[in-house]
Amino acid sequence: NNQYQHWLSGFLTGNWGLTKRQKPVWQELRPAFMATLALNGIALLIAYMISIPWGVEMARRKGRPFDLWSQRFLLLLKAMPVFWVGSLLVVLLCTPVFGKAIIASPYLDITDTWNMHSESFFSWFAHKFPKFILPMLVLILYSLALVTMQMRGGMLETLRSDYIRTARSKGLSEKAVHWRHAFRNALFPVITIFAAVFPALFTGSLVIETLFNFPGMGQLAQSAFQSHDLTMLSAILMIAAFFSIIGNLLADLMYAWVDPRVRYTSK
Repeated sequence: NNQYQHWLSGFLTGNWGLTKRQKPVWQELRPAFMATLALNGIALLIAYMISIPWGVEMARRKGRPFDLWSQRFLLLLKAMPVFWVGSLLVVLLCTPVFGKAIIASPYLDITDTWNMHSESFFSWFAHKFPKFILPMLVLILYSLALVTMQMRGGMLETLRSDYIRTARSKGLSEKAVHWRHAFRNALFPVITIFAAVFPALFTGSLVIETLFNFPGMGQLAQSAFQSHDLTMLSAILMIAAFFSIIGNLLADLMYAWVDPRVRYTSK
């Protein structure tokens, strides 16, 4: 019966304590959690849907113009800092400096956060979606370079395997060789990246959320740090730790699903 045990039992039962403003932690944290999950979840899904087939096609056309120009473009994306890309998009698309603003203000301030008592999350998200576009675009561009190049590298390494040469010697088409035999084994590097970025789905990106004044988990953590709100900080850190464990567990399960040679059986 000690303070840590009392805190942990309360945390596991949903009693996360009170913030400095004497409000329940989950009540303050839930809107930020849902906003961050929507932003990062959709961005990561779109990035993977583009990056995986793109990386496969780059590997299929290694050394050709499509592969070379794609590498240059992705290297350029990787070299550009996230905060610079975000600031540039705001200036070019949302201010009258270069003429009429193309996109409305991307800033989603604290007064725009989801009120769970007055509307559903999906109706709130549909109404506020235009303000998600630019931060989501920045996150997608940031993920594209890393995931696509990893997919290309994994595919090229897999294509050098003996069983791929055997498949080709049997007269299979290149499309069948790439997508039916090489694709799943080439996913290992991409799955590893997924395990690393999975916690960010729930804990947010401090740089992006600060740049676009997005009321998500990253900005909430910064606010809690500046105000020395230790109860809120501990809750955010526990969420980050929990989803880091879940991310690694999902990665292990996906390894076993992708490659039948990876099995966890008792001896």
